[in-house]
Amino acid sequence: MFSAGLWGANISLAHDGKTSAIIRSSLSDPQEIWAGPIGYWRQITHRNAAVKPAWGEAKSIHWKSDGYDVQGWLIYPRDFDPSKKYPLIVQVHGGPGAAVQSKWPDSWDFGIALAGSGYFVFQPNPRGSFGQGPSVHARNVRDFGYGDFRDVLAGVDEALRVAPIDPDRLGLTGWSYGGFMTMWVLPKPTASKPPWLAPASPTI
Repeated sequence: MFSAGLWGANISLAHDGKTSAIIRSSLSDPQEIWAGPIGYWRQITHRNAAVKPAWGEAKSIHWKSDGYDVQGWLIYPRDFDPSKKYPLIVQVHGGPGAAVQSKWPDSWDFGIALAGSGYFVFQPNPRGSFGQGPSVHARNVRDFGYGDFRDVLAGVDEALRVAPIDPDRLGLTGWSYGGFMTMWVLPKPTASKPPWLAPASPTI
């Protein structure tokens, strides 16, 4: 991932308008500095070469919800064994104007620690998320907790389809708007899902 960042810049442009330096990372590679002509960067630093993920593989998954294309990240447990069934924690991002990206986790990203402790972690980008254009970003206007919640549930169905997840051990958490979504699920059990374990960490 490289971008201006959701909450702060991680790119620096030279006066020539052609050269830049960026902080680049992914869910598998920690931050390093890259520099060069825009789009043709070369890695400059190797300070974190020995740092390895404390979680399993991260996969981008896609699904349909209300006819729309939706994307999210499914992070596998550390030391994953395909012969076992694992619990799943759904971590909904804040905002709702935000997005989960493939970037090295920040210190406050508590969900990634769960993947290091034997859980699948699912981080969806439901309608209202950044990164898919203004029409997608505006789809949850006057619809908080409804269409976006359906997107999350449809994503859980896709995660259950593609990975060995125990359908009787599902959890939901989130911060800020994710906390709102966590509270929202408590009075809304669904026929196709078991009761949710719903630890929340909302903020005001």
